[in-house]
Amino acid sequence: MAKVTILERTEVLSSNPGRIGKTDVWIVYQTEDGRQDIAILPAEGITETKILDEIKRKEAARKELLGKEFTI
Repeated sequence: MAKVTILERTEVLSSNPGRIGKTDVWIVYQTEDGRQDIAILPAEGITETKILDEIKRKEAARKELLGKEFTI
């Protein structure tokens, strides 16, 4: 996994209908190539490991589509 830098950590009320009244954590991060993204996790039981796992999941999903061309 490439190096990432955490830029911001913010707790907000969840916008997920199944989590009304609960809090989510938004983690804004930057990759080595300068691209920024956000990982959103439930605030309950949040750990550094869970944050890194979610970032890894998002980056893997993004890389699946890199370089592919589509005709629409």
